[in-house]
Amino acid sequence: MSYFWNKRPLALIHVDTFRREYTSSWLLGEELRKRGYRVALTSRLSTRLILKFLVPDAVVLSHPFTLDVDDRIKAIKKGVRFYVNIVEEVIEDQTCMEVLYRDELKVETFSGLIVWSKWSSNWVKENTNILHERVHNFGSIRNSLLNRLVLKSDNNTIGVLSRFESLNNWDSRHQFMDILNLDPEDYDAADTRFYFEKKSIDAESFAIMCKLIRKLILADKNVKIRPHPNEAIDGYKILVKEFGPKVTIDRSLDVCEFLSSVDVVTGPVSSAYTEAYISGVPIVSFHNIQKFRYSNKEVYESLDELSECAYLPNNVEEVAGLCMAKDLEAKKSDKVDLYLDSFYSLSANPDPVSQVADLIVSEESKLSSISRLFQRLDFICLVFIDFLRLCQLLLKNRFSFSAMRNYHYNRLLHRPTAYLKALRRL
Repeated sequence: MSYFWNKRPLALIHVDTFRREYTSSWLLGEELRKRGYRVALTSRLSTRLILKFLVPDAVVLSHPFTLDVDDRIKAIKKGVRFYVNIVEEVIEDQTCMEVLYRDELKVETFSGLIVWSKWSSNWVKENTNILHERVHNFGSIRNSLLNRLVLKSDNNTIGVLSRFESLNNWDSRHQFMDILNLDPEDYDAADTRFYFEKKSIDAESFAIMCKLIRKLILADKNVKIRPHPNEAIDGYKILVKEFGPKVTIDRSLDVCEFLSSVDVVTGPVSSAYTEAYISGVPIVSFHNIQKFRYSNKEVYESLDELSECAYLPNNVEEVAGLCMAKDLEAKKSDKVDLYLDSFYSLSANPDPVSQVADLIVSEESKLSSISRLFQRLDFICLVFIDFLRLCQLLLKNRFSFSAMRNYHYNRLLHRPTAYLKALRRL
């Protein structure tokens, strides 16, 4: 019964996309626990609902728009502190920032905004009404994971960072669904143009990947494929059936765990190169092989910049040769180092997860006695909500359940792995 009289403050951490954010969110939760907080992870299916029953001390959101403004303002009036620990950010992109921090979101009501770069920090201060002291350039808390990454050698395994979410949707919806409302003659619509370009690019790189896998398994190499967080993992069963036991699909909770199990990574150029590059894992890119490219200048220039951190062979035979080279070392680029440092604030913030935790515990919420009393029912409420959501999806088809397991955090389905528990000791 002592649990129900626990007077430690309560923090909720919203996990917007399970496979993208769970590990770093869990690590933040561990840091808060060390500082005397009780912590509960929530998801798109539970965050809004739990706030109807409980009044936590602090809520950490992934985006300014995660909750409806009215719901957030009501909770703030009860004493809840809201923080945005941003999980997706840009640099030198005015349009994206204007959408992310648009006026109707009332950004000034947040107790703190944690951004990744000096550029983003300055933009928010200059273009929103939030107090400047509430904007914190700590970098991405994923930086803390990378600093704790322990690499292994001689895995005899080639890692593939796949990026085929336009062909393999996370919720397994039919491809027709995405095309129904597109106007193919509206060439000025950025979304329409990008959609068709991405389809072609993803299809080509998927074919390149399949050709490469055939060469690697003939050479007795193991291949481990890491699907994009927005892909349906079950869609990759086709590849396992086609290529046999030498091919496995990575189901680890975080790309850092994946990187620790491979000798080299390959695949189409994408932001997924970032963790591999920072961690010192060699990267072999499809970039020079692919004929289909994006037409948007900002997109293709950023991909060209990222490709400088990788080897750039001109055909699949060369990709296979580099992937199997025993003495292959990670490529370094001063230009990429400067870009990533400006984007993620790597040198200034080696352990942002500790900085975020320190920020949250440095402030105190003034909650009513009734709110404090009901707060002690957090475990029961969270289990009930997760059970309710699970039952709702079980009544639907198996694809919905699979999507939930891979996309939405649920405490009844997800537990910290041995890899995560090892992070706790680092």
